[in-house]
Amino acid sequence: MAISLELIWFRVLEVVLISNAYTFAHLLAFILFGYAVGSVCGSRLIERISNPRRVFLWVQGVVALYSVSVIWLIAWVVGRDPYGVLFSSGRGWSISGYLFLPAAMLLPPNILIGFCFPVVQKAIQTDVRFVAQRIGLVQASSIVGNVLGSVLTGLLMLDFWGTTGSLRTISALGLMFALVFIWENFSVRGRSRKMIGGLLALALLLLLFVFSDTKGFWAQLHRVRAGDGFIVAEDAGGVAALIERNDATTLYGNGHSQGKIPYTKSHTVLGILPALIHPDPKQVMVIGVGSSGTSFAVGINPRTEHIVVAEILASEVAVLKAYAERKGEGALKVFFGDNRYEIIITDGRRELAVRDAQFDIIEADTIHPWRSQGGLLYSKEFFEEVRAKLAKGGIMAQWCPTKRVEATFLRVFPYVLKFPAVNILIGSNEPILYDPQIIFDHFEKTSHFTDYLNRGEISFDYRSEEWLSKGWTLDTLRISDDVNTDLFPKDEYYLNNR
Repeated sequence: MAISLELIWFRVLEVVLISNAYTFAHLLAFILFGYAVGSVCGSRLIERISNPRRVFLWVQGVVALYSVSVIWLIAWVVGRDPYGVLFSSGRGWSISGYLFLPAAMLLPPNILIGFCFPVVQKAIQTDVRFVAQRIGLVQASSIVGNVLGSVLTGLLMLDFWGTTGSLRTISALGLMFALVFIWENFSVRGRSRKMIGGLLALALLLLLFVFSDTKGFWAQLHRVRAGDGFIVAEDAGGVAALIERNDATTLYGNGHSQGKIPYTKSHTVLGILPALIHPDPKQVMVIGVGSSGTSFAVGINPRTEHIVVAEILASEVAVLKAYAERKGEGALKVFFGDNRYEIIITDGRRELAVRDAQFDIIEADTIHPWRSQGGLLYSKEFFEEVRAKLAKGGIMAQWCPTKRVEATFLRVFPYVLKFPAVNILIGSNEPILYDPQIIFDHFEKTSHFTDYLNRGEISFDYRSEEWLSKGWTLDTLRISDDVNTDLFPKDEYYLNNR
């Protein structure tokens, strides 16, 4: 139960707090602090506990009741805070978001869990001859429970039942403890214990029926307002949601905005630039689907035969498909109906490493570098893997969110173009033959390119400043040695930046 709850706590708080690289350690600190406080309290009070077995059963039921109830309550409160006044989050700091919210959710149940450590010892240590053996049995049971909780919840329950179904399972397990507690006290004189057990069981039973469904629960945590359209999908990888508000639809992955529909200019240009700079881009790979803006735009060149799109969050693809079916037309309908695309649910970096192919274009439309694990997609080693998978004359296109990403990119690729207006980098092993007039000719001499964008509902001025570039060659001085690596993802741990 403890490990199952831990997975659920982190999933809920990741969405509400819009997590970054520091969030996991921050939340884990509350859990460990709760264990420590509970253990100290339990060891101080253990002499007063005459029946540790009953205390253990009661505490397990209370942990389940509190944990499920407080998550339901927080979702209700967040849902009535549509502008994020109470719990501001993300890369910023707020006392309400990073102190009060995790304290309310994590401290009470983990103090109770820690309190049970000495209680369990007193319950089983009834013979000094078997102290070591029984300590070993308790530790073995704890390890088995941790493994089962993480595997069953992380790989099965969240995948098939989602967070709400998993919380109902926790309620059911707590109800079992409460019923055993009632049975243990059935023959005891007096009504107080029976009443306490009965109220606990009744409260846990009610939670099985009054807890929100999956859509309602995540709608509250995504601050969906009246009149908004909302689609959500959840699996073992995370939670994806689409919110239709006013004239734009925003895709969220684990609480983070991943892109908009209609597509933004930055995502569109990131796809169009390499597709029209490369003279013959037959094989293309895109890491990260997002709202599909970059993936859709990179298919603008009719010479392109095959586009591999690797996305680690399956629920994002599920939400996009559901939205495409609801609309019945538009860019997503074109995107999913184009047989050139091969959409794979996998880690993009792994797919790049294991796929026995070379590509004319490799695009990275990925998460922000300050997200947890984001550094692995902005590191020198990653760019080196990309460079090794480029075909003759192949190019890589990459969003450039920080100066350090630019320095890392320049460290790896000998030939680089930067488009400052949209912060896009294009790198290659060979000189990049770039002439904006060639791109203008594509639009002016044939209707295909404009028609393609129109099918995607993209309004685009091809003669705008996005095409202005700055270039580096082998002879250009690379000044900065301050780069991201796999072991030192400096942009991920952004608080270290000056």
